[in-house]
Amino acid sequence: MGAPFEIHSYSINKLIDIFSNKSNSNPEFIRINIHSIYFREYFEHLNAKTILVENDYIDRDYLEDYPVV
Repeated sequence: MGAPFEIHSYSINKLIDIFSNKSNSNPEFIRINIHSIYFREYFEHLNAKTILVENDYIDRDYLEDYPVV
């Protein structure tokens, strides 16, 4: 089992790299995706410095759809 968290210095390239690695997607596809453009602009506006990756993240909506029985 890996570390529960990863901490990285923020850059849009690092964020795209993380998205690509976690989703097994082509980084160029992610780079031109509207969500990546939004994140780039939003995080630049916030002057983001750090990326925190929660490796075992489970979405709340997933838990609502698939409750533990």
